[in-house]
Amino acid sequence: MHPETQKDQRKHPRFNTNIPIRFNLNPDYHVVPAIRTIGVGGTARNISFEGLLVSSRMDLLDLCQVFYEDSEDDSPLKLEVFLTDPKDRMELIKGEVRWYRLSDPERDIRHFEAGIHLKDAESKAVAKSVVEYTIAHRSDG
Repeated sequence: MHPETQKDQRKHPRFNTNIPIRFNLNPDYHVVPAIRTIGVGGTARNISFEGLLVSSRMDLLDLCQVFYEDSEDDSPLKLEVFLTDPKDRMELIKGEVRWYRLSDPERDIRHFEAGIHLKDAESKAVAKSVVEYTIAHRSDG
């Protein structure tokens, strides 16, 4: 689904963030131990009670580990994201990739963005705490 279409279907508003994250699509597959253990680095650009936008700049090695060859076109992509919650704890959230974009290479680096829908209660609880903290601490000026 195209990101602009997805935006119109959201039940909850999204709030801009700049939270460092690590993520994996399939941590059991990775052949590079560091990526299997800690994933690929990126940023959560916005968040709501049920979703978030992840963004990353990846080189070819990271890209090959996230989008592995055996990925089936029609299967939903599951994403695991570790983000820092308002209490400075690294929390795991899981969701489905609803859409993603991958730029053309810029000197071996590609920009990756994905819209993630959270389904399980634990992931939604973490997202809710981040949203509530963001609302309480945003500056209005």
